[in-house]
Amino acid sequence: MRKSVIALSDFSNKKKQVARNELLEALSRDGFCFVDSKESSQALHALLSELSRFFGTAGTQEKQQLKAYLNGCLRGYFPPLEPSSRKLELRKERYVFGNGNNLFPGNYPLLKHAYDKLYTKHIGCIAEIVYTSMYVYLEKTDSRLARNFQQFFINPYSGELEPSVLSYAMHYSPVKNPEEFLNPDQTVTVSDPHVDMTTFTILPRGTGGATKMFDKSGKIIPIYDSSIPPDAILVFAGKTLERLLDGIPFENKNGSFPFKAFRHTVMNTREEVLKERDVVGYFFNGNSSREYLAVADGKEFGSMFMDRRPLAMKRLEPLSAEKLTVQNRQYLTERLFFSDTSPNAASPPITLKQFKSVN
Repeated sequence: MRKSVIALSDFSNKKKQVARNELLEALSRDGFCFVDSKESSQALHALLSELSRFFGTAGTQEKQQLKAYLNGCLRGYFPPLEPSSRKLELRKERYVFGNGNNLFPGNYPLLKHAYDKLYTKHIGCIAEIVYTSMYVYLEKTDSRLARNFQQFFINPYSGELEPSVLSYAMHYSPVKNPEEFLNPDQTVTVSDPHVDMTTFTILPRGTGGATKMFDKSGKIIPIYDSSIPPDAILVFAGKTLERLLDGIPFENKNGSFPFKAFRHTVMNTREEVLKERDVVGYFFNGNSSREYLAVADGKEFGSMFMDRRPLAMKRLEPLSAEKLTVQNRQYLTERLFFSDTSPNAASPPITLKQFKSVN
């Protein structure tokens, strides 16, 4: 499979329209592409180094003070859900950032600097390009569709374009007994196959391990390989974008491609899981105050939130006919990771109503 790599600089010169078309064709045809942002690898290395230092050296008390989610905020430190789980995804530590009201640990001042530099010079620029490319194409295709697409990202109170973004720093500790987790092909599944419930996700390289994708035959193949430049950053489509553009394809001389959410997984080698792994992902969605609306027919995104919370939480707070904003859904998505006995579970649990009252 040919992997599209587009230079960030091409979006600001005479090649701009060609670059936009290549981006949209790749996102619709394959579900993903790469944007090569000059010197991003150095900025990413600085951020991952600081994150590794924080996860490895911050004391329990300092991490406890950064558990903002206990107060109903999607920011701060999240301990492992199940440190000894058979699912390695449940063993990871997380630090949740965003595009506002971020927390940064006081003893790690370089972490804030590294995060801001990577986001401002690279991630934010790529996100703007993805949004603009999509909007410009839709404006030429269907002005009503373009207007509805734009409204999803605009703050209804200020009128400004303000998409929401949650960025997760994820830390995977070394696995001491990888033989117990080996698949028949001698790989270890770190994250099960899934799609992201976003408009799009930006996922730079991590330290060790590799995110993998599925081709049309179902074969699993690496995303980052030797053909991808060091400064290239992965961008892929999420389920919300698929639903926003339900039935609206990208069309050019190469064909007609409907937008589909990108299905991916993380499967490492035995040697890779013997080492720690750090990765940071950026998950973009509509404005946090926007309700989920299907552009094609104007109905709410009723199926966009699949309620997988524990039964006790469902009983505590039924969601039947509940209208969810982007921020509400992000909060409830976080709650999907909680169990009744998880160290992440607030006591007493924070309800959606309480979350709305402080946000």
